[in-house]
Amino acid sequence: MQQLALVREMLARLETKLRENDPDRVPKEDDQGLRTALQGIGDERLTRFTLGYAVCVRGLTAPLASGSWKRELAEEVDEAHRRVLARLGTLERLAGSSLGRLLLRLQGRLRWIIARPRRLQGPFSPEEDGNLRRPA
Repeated sequence: MQQLALVREMLARLETKLRENDPDRVPKEDDQGLRTALQGIGDERLTRFTLGYAVCVRGLTAPLASGSWKRELAEEVDEAHRRVLARLGTLERLAGSSLGRLLLRLQGRLRWIIARPRRLQGPFSPEEDGNLRRPA
């Protein structure tokens, strides 16, 4: 829950930065804190949506960004913000119950198991497969 609150706080700072068109860089500590919180949460979609939104905000408030890039980002920023808030809301609701927290832990473990590098299999070997006939 603490990490979700930190992500929500950082989103509020990014919203303020965008609203005020603040050209100052996001402090390195804030950026690192956000990344650490996202890593601790372990939700790939929340991470992708949040970092995408952060890129949009930084691009829109960057003083040297080109006009065409800013127009492109302006089209994407609202959708990115909506996605982040929706995913964050879902995770906050799940984290509010013991069953939801269990589900979040299981999802994280399943992702870890699925994402582990697999042992590469060699070419087909009929002897290992117990079928001595050649495949057709």
